[in-house]
Amino acid sequence: MTASNAHAGKIAIVIDDIGNQASDKKLLTLNQALTFAILPHTPYSTAFSKQATEQKRDVIIHLPMQANKRNQYLGPGALTMDMTKQQFQQTLIAAIEDVPYAVGINNHMGSLLTRLDQPMQWTMELLRQHNMFFLDSKTTVLSKVEPIADQYGVNALHRNIFLDHVRKPEVMAFQFQRLINIAREYGSAIAIGHPYPETYQLLQQNLPLLASMGVELVPLSKLLPSNISILDNLATRDGEEIKHKAKSKIAVDFIKPTANKVAESAL
Repeated sequence: MTASNAHAGKIAIVIDDIGNQASDKKLLTLNQALTFAILPHTPYSTAFSKQATEQKRDVIIHLPMQANKRNQYLGPGALTMDMTKQQFQQTLIAAIEDVPYAVGINNHMGSLLTRLDQPMQWTMELLRQHNMFFLDSKTTVLSKVEPIADQYGVNALHRNIFLDHVRKPEVMAFQFQRLINIAREYGSAIAIGHPYPETYQLLQQNLPLLASMGVELVPLSKLLPSNISILDNLATRDGEEIKHKAKSKIAVDFIKPTANKVAESAL
């Protein structure tokens, strides 16, 4: 399932890797509808999840998933291909419990796991039970997240742009403009960034200008096909650009292979 053209000029910006550092809180001080992807079982995971939700921001779980390499960067609570179904789903449930108020998940790394049928089936089975969605970070062009989510009736979205895979102001400004252009052309677009000082500066300078660009920053859940914010429901119950115009009316961005290696190590 993908976002539709009903979301004309809307963007969502997801900040990954939240929870390890107290300094991550700086992003929470921006008075904007950013979405926070929080790493489970990190020092500030539960506290930041609560704070972001109180600020009416979307929170998702930045779930570590096995990659093709560099798995030493996965962190605690990782899902791996050698797990049994019980181990796999218990690990996912533990992450959901550690990041309260989360409305969905996205993959931290995951270039291996997201292309495997069985792990993705186990994931979608549990997400359906918890009424959660999946944002595919697209760390591999072979990802099976969206088709398998479709099979299980789980809402799924995908990342279009990495804002800060190269932490140079001119490159980040270029990526931000690409985000705006995609939203204008396709109706909506999703970016992923990280709690870097450079990213904070980029957002601080550019987010107040969005209205003048004819683009609206919205919580990630606002781009779901149903166009219903899961956060509202929760409150009531305590590379290269590949365009899929025919199917999804939204672009998918894959950065160049050399930069993709850098990006995956950060995801």
